[in-house]
Amino acid sequence: MLRKSAFILFSILLLFRLPVFGDNLDPKYAAGTVPEVNGKVAFTRTLTTNMANDKLFAKMDEWLKLMYKDKDNTKNRIVLSNTETGELAALGEQELNFRSGSLFTDKAYMLYQLLIEIENGNCILTFRNVKYRYDEAGKEKIFTAEE
Repeated sequence: MLRKSAFILFSILLLFRLPVFGDNLDPKYAAGTVPEVNGKVAFTRTLTTNMANDKLFAKMDEWLKLMYKDKDNTKNRIVLSNTETGELAALGEQELNFRSGSLFTDKAYMLYQLLIEIENGNCILTFRNVKYRYDEAGKEKIFTAEE
């Protein structure tokens, strides 16, 4: 009898999908809350300035050189700097530490592209092609942000 009652309770909970099973997903992670362009995660922000395009380009180029020079053996690098078109681009790698102990470290690396477009005194920043590299039991796995 107890087994039958437990089965009925389980069926009701499953039917109504009550948050007992961890189904209560935080709304900030729900579908549609992360911006996508053509099915790919992409964050875009426009910074409005009063600067001339050439001065704004020079400032952003200087910032990229400071932030994306290869440090700590990562894969940060500038891949485009075109003053004629006002475009800059960099590839970035950021270490993400989830847990760290004396015998165990759980970490991944976030890989991404940063595109910068300068036009009409505006700086359009796009963060896209996000991937995560994770070492699981000695085997490297790469996941896209869309997964």
